[in-house]
Amino acid sequence: MNSSLPVAPEDPRNSAPFHWDDACLRRASSPAPPRVLPQQDVQRLRALLRTHFATRHPAGAAALAHELDRAAVISTAEVPPDLVTMNSRVVCESRHGEQVQLTLVYPWDHDPSVGQVSVLTPLGVALLGCHVGAVVGGSPLMQPSSVTGILYQPEEAGDLYR
Repeated sequence: MNSSLPVAPEDPRNSAPFHWDDACLRRASSPAPPRVLPQQDVQRLRALLRTHFATRHPAGAAALAHELDRAAVISTAEVPPDLVTMNSRVVCESRHGEQVQLTLVYPWDHDPSVGQVSVLTPLGVALLGCHVGAVVGGSPLMQPSSVTGILYQPEEAGDLYR
């Protein structure tokens, strides 16, 4: 396992917005199958979109809102163990075999130095609702990678309040 983690576009102590380049925006709005998301995540993420984080990160908020609007919503009991949900810890592998561990988090927990990726970043939006085997990334700071495993998923662990 490679100990270096990809650097996300924003330091959590900095008020600058996450970087959404044109390629990220095209990917976020491209026609793709709807994501499958647990109802609890959808409710929490819709609440997030009504906070100052959405105002500070309008491109990320718009991409997230788009995915939430078209999502197939399921109950917590229906969440398959290979689905990336909020607070899931995943292993991603680049086409060169480099592996990183990432945790999909809310913006207030964003800390790229420990692999915590905000759901309002291009990579965070790409991870949300994908399955093991999906290719994500391709942001300016991370080459496309496959999600090769889920190390922790709150629904699978029974941590429904996380």
